[in-house]
Formats: sequence, structure tokens, C-alpha cells
Amino acid sequence: MVSLWRLGRALCVSARSVLGALGARGFSRRENRSEAMVPARWWSVFGVLGALGCENNAVYDAERASGTHRRDGAVVPARADAGPLPNLVPRIGPEIEVQEARLDSASCEVEEGCTVPGRRRLLRFDLSTPNLGPGDLHLGAPTTGERPDPRFEWGACHEHWHLRGYADYRLMDRAGNEVGRGHKQSFCLMDSDRDPTLPGRNVEPEEQYSCEDQGIHAGWLDLYARSLDCQYVDISGVPPGRYRLRVRINVDRVVEEASYDDNEVVQEVDVPPGGGVDGGVSRDPTRACDGSVTGPDRDCGWVPELTPRSCAPGAMVTLGCNARCSPPLGSCDGDAMLRACAGERGCTGAEALATNDDACGTRCPQVAFTCPSSGRFTVMTAAYTAGMPATCRVAVTSTGGVTDAGAPSDAGSRTDAGTASDAGATPDASMPGNATCRGPSVSAWTADPGVCLVRFAEGLGRPRGLAFAPDGTLFVASWGVVYALRDANGDGAVTASERRTFATLSGLNHGVAFSPDGAWLYASTPTDVYRWRWRTGLLVAEGSAERVVHGMSPIVDGMPHAGGHASRTILFDASGRLYVSVGSAHNMDSEPSDLRLRSMVRRVTIPAVLPAGGIAYSTGEVVASGLRNEVGLVFDTLGRLWGVENGRDDLWETRFGGDIHEENPAEELNRLDGAGSTFFGYPYCWTEGRLPRGGGAGTQHSDSESGGRSEAWCQSAANVRPPAFAMPAHWAPLGLTQYTGTVLPPAWRGALIVASHGSWNHESGQVGRLIARAELRADGTIAGVTPAVGERGEGGSLREGDWDVRPVDVKQGPDGALYFTDDSGGRVFRIGAR
Repeated sequence: MVSLWRLGRALCVSARSVLGALGARGFSRRENRSEAMVPARWWSVFGVLGALGCENNAVYDAERASGTHRRDGAVVPARADAGPLPNLVPRIGPEIEVQEARLDSASCEVEEGCTVPGRRRLLRFDLSTPNLGPGDLHLGAPTTGERPDPRFEWGACHEHWHLRGYADYRLMDRAGNEVGRGHKQSFCLMDSDRDPTLPGRNVEPEEQYSCEDQGIHAGWLDLYARSLDCQYVDISGVPPGRYRLRVRINVDRVVEEASYDDNEVVQEVDVPPGGGVDGGVSRDPTRACDGSVTGPDRDCGWVPELTPRSCAPGAMVTLGCNARCSPPLGSCDGDAMLRACAGERGCTGAEALATNDDACGTRCPQVAFTCPSSGRFTVMTAAYTAGMPATCRVAVTSTGGVTDAGAPSDAGSRTDAGTASDAGATPDASMPGNATCRGPSVSAWTADPGVCLVRFAEGLGRPRGLAFAPDGTLFVASWGVVYALRDANGDGAVTASERRTFATLSGLNHGVAFSPDGAWLYASTPTDVYRWRWRTGLLVAEGSAERVVHGMSPIVDGMPHAGGHASRTILFDASGRLYVSVGSAHNMDSEPSDLRLRSMVRRVTIPAVLPAGGIAYSTGEVVASGLRNEVGLVFDTLGRLWGVENGRDDLWETRFGGDIHEENPAEELNRLDGAGSTFFGYPYCWTEGRLPRGGGAGTQHSDSESGGRSEAWCQSAANVRPPAFAMPAHWAPLGLTQYTGTVLPPAWRGALIVASHGSWNHESGQVGRLIARAELRADGTIAGVTPAVGERGEGGSLREGDWDVRPVDVKQGPDGALYFTDDSGGRVFRIGAR
């Protein structure tokens, strides 16, 4: 029988073909590459198809099937004929500009890793890639057949398929040092225009290739205009002067070409002093837009409320027109946007307190910000696409009270008749019982009525790792920054005035830890581990970062290759040795350089005097390997090392009926030390989650995609160490700690606490997005793993996979409460006791 998912996939491909014939070339709502926008009613169709398989997002690497071969780590389909090859050549310009922009954590640029939240300086440039070869480049439809083409992945933020590993942008100083980096995350290769440099060449007169049938005709070019998302290098903090902009295309050689020698171009550019070139940022955001301008960063077509609102200075204000968020505030029609401005007038994006487009899985916005010192703010609304209808019925709540004056403006060209309200607001009162429940309470499902959930901090960009300093200050690793949080007034929450930026460093994204003696704070990038001196009470780093470990990613074409898993978890043992976990580069790794350095945990001994440049990761001792992505690590009270692992995606095994990816492989809770093998199976073996004809949860099976290992080999304890416990597939566990306190109820004490980020590869209903407890027996075995905190669904039951909170790391605080990060909302939450 044909599965519903496969039927949906077929319907999706058919629908895209129809829309392509109608002229909707781009399928990119946010990038807006097409001249004709896709009608709104088609998006609702795709919402249905998405549930059936249309949005079965990314396949990170290829099936090792006949007709493919590997080149430099990339899978290149064999050509069906011996015809002429294409040849792509990058060209920069002619327009290059510097733009001042403010980006929030919900923007596509931040979500796709092009930059970090906040006010940024961007070097924007046009890029064209003409095909100068004698043959056409023809990639075809990304979703041809039963499974997606492995060269493509689904860009959920931009809502189209894009080619993996295609472009890389670097800004270099005169000495050749890298000072800025960028990458175009959503390349969709298509015929944009005929190449004007080949006027006498006989080329196809009409465009043919599009996002649904990708390619570039010989003699045609694909153009990426500087106004598109991620079409820039982030130059925030780069001093003025002359630099070299280097662009490389087809970096992973996913496209077969006649020559790769001309895939790079370097052009000198001038970076002006700060505040110089404005890059087209308007100073009048209420002016009419010129054409179909899109996105929250545009500064035209915004409509301010007639009457400003009041709030208590320093209070946290939540503003929205989204009934799906927590708290639910207002409602919207169409694709609306919100902007909050300090004072009694509208503002540009660079001046805004906060801006948001989509929130809580919908196209309705919600933002949070700290009330300015004036106690006044102005609400602005707009449609995502200028000129399109959209209504934003605004409501607001605040920890210090708020005045809703006047009627909210319509996000489009009309005036909405509804009035704002504070419905759904959660009061910020000290709750009875333990002080760990003091602060802004959050409505959530809990397995134990004796616990509460409190919003401890927000406005942190994309927070990931947590580390408590010996003096109780909470340090949070976000993208490019480490924050120091201290609840100075004891009200249970940290405001902007109680938050400090401890350090900034390009590439910081996850790991953070203190040395056992408390003298150093460590943090990680995809390639290195750095440290800063620390002492009691220090909230801002003194001096520059010192590199401790380097070389955590293999060198590909002369550059570090972070791959698909860029987080690097770090922690120390009682002896002061540093442990570093590096995940796989792809869904399924096979390159020797990846298997040698990745999917493992190593430890290094840090000498009293570091060698110049730090310690090479490759020289560290391998503690455990065969771990696809072991993000959460913790030592329990008996000194045993535990980790949680993210299993592979899109698992297909013919011997078990074909598509078994929704319930397999299981996510793993692993004990990484002890007797037996220290190899945990990846990429040759996978762990059973749920199979009708399997051996039971936790059973090891050979992976037919990797090949080379039998079922018997995978099931031999001498070869592969099975997990201590098999957790549900696609929970995506990222955080792990042991609760050793006495504040929370007895069921929590001694348990391993798991932070589950949530699924994407589980189309029949998303799972995860919760905090779970793993019951740890005295003998070091796991009795079970059960959800403990999550989203409250209808009737008060747990609803998995839809929460606007996506837990990442979890740590116990000095107050005996548990704290965890949420990288989708820029928040830290506290689990306390009532």
C-alpha cells in the first residue's frame, strides 16, 4: 500500500510543477525572487501537503546507490551521457554597499546561521554565476522520485529546496587574515538572464530552469541580488579600510563542471567608517514602498499606532498578535509583522527595540523587549510584502503593567476596528512556596504538580550552553557572544540591566564551561576552544581570548569544514581534563577525514603553559567514538560519564519494509565509560526504536547505506556498545545534567535530566520539545525516561512537538532549581518547586 507520506510527496511534486507552469518561478516567499508572487491560497494547499510529505525537509547526504560517486566529500550523480559539461564562474557586483540593520532571533538570516541577532553591519553585494561552459547545467527537480535528491535540503525558513554546499564568502585583510564570513544558505540555481558578455553566442532564447527544475543554460546566468537574505558578509566590528572580498562557488563540488579552476573571484572593497554608507536604510519607515518590498528589515510601509503605550521602565514587555504563542496575545490575518519603538514615534529597523515576522510556528508575530527608560513605546505594524493585506490585532502584557491606548493599526493599508487587550497575560507575582518559583510564570504541562516554570531571562539571541560560575552568576553561550546573567534584585528574573556581555568572538555557538578551579571560562566555536581569565564578580572579560584547542574540523580545500553539526560541547572532569564532543559532518559520514575527527568525544590535558596556538584536537585521547552527535554530556555523582545522542535521519531499510524513519533510529542515552567497547556504532549500525519485526528497542542493526557491517557484527558487544537506554526517535536531545539537589520533588532527585530540542523528521506528528527525567538506578542502569515539563495541550495533557520553547542545555543552579535554554525564543527558563 502506498503510504500517505509518499502520496503527499507525489502530490507536492505535481503541485510544484503546475505552479512552475503558471510562472511562479521561485517558491521563495521570503526571498521573493519571482516577479509573480505565489497566491496566498496555494500556501494553504502546501500546508496540507507539508503534513503529507511536501515539507519532508533535508536529506543531508546521499544514498549510496548505483549511479553516484564521491568527489571531495560530495556526492555527484553520474552523468547519463557523455555530453559537454557546464562551467560556472562567479562575478561580484557591479553594486556593493554597506547596510546598517537590526536582526532579531526569529529572522531567516539568524535562523540559517548567516549572522547573529542585534544591530549588524553588512557588506552586501550582487553575485552572478554565468554558465560559460558548452553544456547545460541541469540538476532537475529536488524531489524527483520517492525520496529527495541528496544534493538538496529544504529551507524551512525560505520555504524552498536549496543546493547544499554551493557558495562561500570571506572578507580578508591585506595580510590574508579572515575578518568576516558569509554564505548563501538558499541557493536555487535557475536561469535569471542571458550572459551579456556573450553577445555573439547562440544560446537558448527563453529561460527554462527554475527552483522546481533547477539548472542554468549554457550562456545564461543565475543572479543573486544584494537585497536577498544572507547575500552579504557580516562586517560588524571590522575597522574601516581596504579589504579583499573572496567568493567561492560550488565549494563542495556538488555540481560536475568542465573546470573547477575558475570557481573563485577576489575583489578589493572599501569598508567605510561606522555610520558612513547607509545602504538604503530609510529614515522614514512610514513612507510608501517602491514595489513589492518584503521582510521585517524593510523601512517603508510601516503603520504606527496613533497613541503610544506606557510601561514600567526596565519591565519586560511582550507584544503580539499571535494566539498560538504562550502567552497568547491578540490575533492576525495574513502575513503581518510587528515592530516596537522606544518613545512616541515610529523608528527604523536599526533603531527598533524588537521586530518580528513569524512566531510560534505561524505567520503571526510576537516580540518581547525591555521597557525603555522613558516608559513609553510605539507599536508599528506592516504586511510582510508591501501592498498585501494583513491585519495585526495587537495585545500586550508586561511584568510591570502596561497601558493600551488607542486602537491598533492594520498591518496593511486599512485600519482595523478591533481594540487591543491584555488577554492571556500572566501576572508577575511571587508565587507561594519556594523562592525558585518567583518571577514571570509560564503556563506549561508538568508531570509533577509540585514544580513550576518561570521565565528567567530573554533577549539572548540564540542561547545554547549554560555554565554557573562559582559565585552563582549564570553564563550563557549564544551565537557569537557569552552573556553573564545575575538576578541582582532577587525578583526571580534577569532584565536587560542585569545582563552583561562577557565576551564576543566570531563563531561562538554552543559550548561553555568553567575550569574546576574557577579561574577560567571556556567556550567553543566549530573549530576551536577558547578561554578567558575569570575571578569572583567579573561580568565582562578582561583581555582577549586564548585559544586552547584547535583543529576540531577537517580541512577541506584549505579551509576548516564545520559540516552539518557545528556545536562543540565541552566539560571538565574532576582531574581538570577537558572533554570535547564533535558530531558528524553529514547525516551519514563516509569520508576518512570525517571519520577520523568526528562523531566522537576526545579529552585533552591542559598544561600549565599552553603551546602557541593551543593543542591539536587530533592529539587528544579518544574516550568514545561512533557517536553521530553526542551533544549533552555530564558526569554523575559517582564520576560516570553520560551522553545523549541524536540518531540519523531518513532511515530506509528494505529488509524492514522500506521507510522506517519516523520511529527509527532511537535517540540514545549512553554511558560513555565502563567495561566493553567504546565504539557506539555510527555510521555502520543504528539503534532500533520501534519495529514490527525487530528485536526490541535498543537492538543494534546494520545500516545498509554505510555498508560493510553485518547484523551479527553490529549486535556483538565486542564491536558495538548499545545505549544505556533507547529514547523515542527524533526527540533531538541536546542537554543533559544530573539533579543532585533537594529543592525539587523526590522523583527528580538523582535523576538524569534531558533537554529535548524536538523533531523535524517525524512528519506524522512532531515529537520532543520537552524536559525529561531518566531514572538512574544505583547499579548505573536506566529504569526509564519520561517527560517531565512541556507544552500544555487541550485538556491539560502534554502536547509534544509544537511548543514555542525549544530546550537546548540544562543545568542545576546554586538555588537547587534547574535552568534550561531556548534557542528559538532567546530565553532561559527555570524549573522550581512550589
